[in-house]
Amino acid sequence: MSEIDADRLLPNDRVQQAVLNGDVTQLTRGASNQYAAEGDTFEIEGTRFEVSSVETRTLGEFTDATRNGRDRSRSRRTNSG
Repeated sequence: MSEIDADRLLPNDRVQQAVLNGDVTQLTRGASNQYAAEGDTFEIEGTRFEVSSVETRTLGEFTDATRNGRDRSRSRRTNSG
């Protein structure tokens, strides 16, 4: 478990705001790099988040699960400080 930079994990300010607002709870990133590990934490505007799971899935699996309402939260908000 380590503290990771939100800018490294989340591609832009719009996505960071969506995470902060609770609109984004999971994210896919390219398979060539692992951006986070289970238990890693990151902070956005003083709010700390913890990565709850990391899974390897194809984009098709991710899209089908989201379309069918089976998406699962990938991070959880924790109290900071």
